[in-house]
This record gives sequence, structure tokens and C-alpha cells, in this order.
Amino acid sequence: MALGKRPQVAVIGGGIGGIAAGLCLAARGWAVTLLEPSRQLAAGWHSLHFEDGPIDLGLRVPMESTIGWADALVFHGDPSLVWHRMELPHEGHAAFGGVNPDTPCLDVRPLGPDLLPRALAEVLVRAEAPDPRGAAPNLAARWEAVFGPVLLRHALAPACLHLFGQPPDALAPEASYARLPARLVIASAAETDRLRRIGRLGERLAHPRHADIPGPSPVRPHLYPRQGGIGAWTAALERSLHRAGVALRMGWQPAAPRLKGARIAALPDGAGGEIACDLVVLAGQPRLLPIPGLPEVPDPRMEVEARLLTVIGAPLPPYGWLLGYDPALPFLRLGIPELYSGVGAAVDRPWRLLVETRPGTPTTTIAATLAGLGILPGADAVRSERQLGVGRLAIETLKASQPRRSALEMLGGLQNLAVMRSAAGGHLVVGDLVADAAALAERHALAQAA
Repeated sequence: MALGKRPQVAVIGGGIGGIAAGLCLAARGWAVTLLEPSRQLAAGWHSLHFEDGPIDLGLRVPMESTIGWADALVFHGDPSLVWHRMELPHEGHAAFGGVNPDTPCLDVRPLGPDLLPRALAEVLVRAEAPDPRGAAPNLAARWEAVFGPVLLRHALAPACLHLFGQPPDALAPEASYARLPARLVIASAAETDRLRRIGRLGERLAHPRHADIPGPSPVRPHLYPRQGGIGAWTAALERSLHRAGVALRMGWQPAAPRLKGARIAALPDGAGGEIACDLVVLAGQPRLLPIPGLPEVPDPRMEVEARLLTVIGAPLPPYGWLLGYDPALPFLRLGIPELYSGVGAAVDRPWRLLVETRPGTPTTTIAATLAGLGILPGADAVRSERQLGVGRLAIETLKASQPRRSALEMLGGLQNLAVMRSAAGGHLVVGDLVADAAALAERHALAQAA
């Protein structure tokens, strides 16, 4: 690198992780080029705009990383974006024929007096056993090692099959990062307090109600724009990238990099030229950095239909969104946009309900199930306003996990390549993506100074 020249970094992948990496590296002095194969940044974080306001295509609510300087860039870098802050009690779940609006964790107490004592005994036997994490052969083995066979068979496996259309023995062990609970509600608040003091067991149990957690709340608030839906954040991020001097290459087509020994010297820019690289950051799938012999990684994704309903004559539920763990439910997730935006709980007018479900599920089936669960008491009508579109929910299967690891091992021989966790498997929450980006920038700022 010539004396006085800013170091050049190419960030591959324009999702939230790649955007965060670009902003953090630019703040630490790098000249950043962000490469995105599609024509849209953060494709999963957009809103559709109708006459009655924006509606998100997918139920998306991020939270901060608690790393102040990085959060300032990613969430607060555009002064026109104003956030509404929501606490976790606005999230709930539905399982075993009931609804718990107080916790997002799977409540297994309704399994009843025959199964629950056996389940608790199995969990206690495993109290001091470590979580095998990625060393487990699959997600089923990981869950059994942590919770035991009763909870695996009667609670976790049915929830997994309902949400992803895949049994846990077909999923990679790190797949539990995506929507699936890492902790379970298996006892009362008082009993949970006692059990959580037992070694590693505390990491596996959740309180029945958020309000019962002793001491200061460990929960970080979730963020949602006061205006413009979650798409307002995507637009603000693009403005922040431009202000930071990040060069955007949308529609970039991956091609083999030019290597110089064990380093990436340049990436093709898709227009016959090259992008010089002192550092390359992979924030997307390994196939975005093709080198000869790189294994092809499958991209298994399940179709999910997003639908907008209007509810007439029923009060707003007390939660902003609801996960459906129960296989008997026709929906996967519900969201109430009014609560995202902080409108409040009392309403004397129709309100909107976002539904994620399998494609083709009848609205009448959804409405009847919600009424039976007590979610829409006394509703005069539930109307289907519009289908918002069909999205795809990614979850890593064993079929995709092994070639991905092999591909990353091959790429690991490149000396100036940094791989973010978003490219290395699992599905991280936004706060973790921002924290990874901040750590990456700090690490390479120190290396550059040295």
C-alpha cells in the first residue's frame, strides 16, 4: 500500500451484517466498497406503502448491540430516523392450545402432570452438562443433550417441524439461533428462581413472566421507526453509507478473485475492471467469493406467505408479535403494527394484523383459530385485506452445513479475508451482527496501525 493511501476493503454482502461492517470500517479509516449481487440492500428489511400507512413484508424489529459507537452508526447515523423503543413483554408465543403473551420462550408446562415431572427430572440430570453446540451431529442431538428426550420429542421437535417444515435431526446444531427457543419455561417463577441457581441450568430456563425476573431487567429494548415502517431504517442505512463515503456496487456479479500468493489482490467489479483489496470481508454466503474447487453450498429456504388482515370489534392484544410453536396452529407468526409504532392498547377502530403462514392457508381458518385461542375476543369480523407476498425463510440444514464448512475451510487459507459470523452459519440477531462488525473494525484498525 502506498504511503498515505487509505487501506482498501471490499465487503461482500449487503445485508445488515455487511452494512454494519462497512459503516464501522469506514469509521476506522478504511476506504470501503460494499458489493451486493441483488439490486436491494438489506432485502429482508423493507416496507410496502399503502394509503393507510406502511406495512412490513416480514415482521422485523431489531435491537441495539450496546456497543455505543457502533450503534450510533447503524441505528442513529441518520438524524431523520426516530425510533420507538419496545420492551420484550410485547412478544409472546402460542403452543399446546394456549397463548402466553408474557414471554417469547416456549412454555412447556401445559404438557401436563404425566410428562412434565419426567421432563424436569431429565433436565436436572443434565444441569452441569455443557451445551455441545456445533459439536453435536445435528440440532436434535444438541437439544437432547441440553433438555432430554421428553422435551425434545413432545415440545421442541413439533415446534421445529411446524416452523421450518424440517425435523431437528435434519438441521445443523446452530440452527436454533433462528426463531427456535434456547430456553424453556418449565416451572413457576419461584421454582425457576431456585432452579436457575444450579450451574448451567440457568441458561436453559426462562421465567413465565418477564416481570418476575429478579433484579434489573437484562432485556435490551427493541427498536421500530416511529414513521415509515422498518423500511425507513433501510433507507436511513443507505443514506448513512453514502455519508460515510462507502462505494455501493449493486447488482455486482460474483466472479473468481485475482490472487497474489495467499492474498486476494483484487475482485472483478462486474464491468471489466477490478476492485483493489487490502482486506476482503465476507458477510454473505461463501459462493459470493468463488475460487476454483469451492464446494457448492445449497440454499435451502422455506416459503412463507405474508398477509394483512383487518380486525373489527376486538381490542388490541397486549403484544406486538406472537410466535406459533404449536403444530395445530395455521400461522407461524403474528404481528400488530399499531403496537410496533407505540399507538397503545385501547382502540375503538379496526386494526391490522400481519400474518406469516404457509402459502394458501385460508383466512377463515386463521380467524377461527385466533378466536379459539382467545386472541380476538368478541371480534365482529376478520377480513383479508391483501396478500403482501411470499418470502423465504432460511434455516441451515445438515445438507447445507457440511459444504458450507468445507467452503469456509478452503477460503480460510486466504490471508486477507475476514469472515463474519453471518457467513459462517447460524442466524444472528441484529445486535450480534453489529457487535461482530464493531469487533472486526477494531481488530483491523489495530492491525493497520501496527
